[in-house]
Amino acid sequence: MDPLFPIGPVCRLFGITPDTLRHYEKKGLLTPVTDPHSRYRYYTPDHLDRIEGILHARAMGIPTMICGGNNIPHLRRELAAKRQTGVVSLGAMGDSY
Repeated sequence: MDPLFPIGPVCRLFGITPDTLRHYEKKGLLTPVTDPHSRYRYYTPDHLDRIEGILHARAMGIPTMICGGNNIPHLRRELAAKRQTGVVSLGAMGDSY
């Protein structure tokens, strides 16, 4: 079984806030493991990889709405187009995270 990491250490690891992780969850980008009794959120190594990918995309100016699982082909097209033009900011599309 994969180790589970609580929200606090995950946030410290990536330099983000719990609100940011909850935002990604609301957008459907992450589905943490939730303890049914305490309702605490826990993250697996796969979640950590996903968070890292989201943060890399955000650093390139790609809105989180494009980072979702169903948008991977769109994300690849956007990245390819940005590489060709040398522009890697999609900030005009808007996103608060």
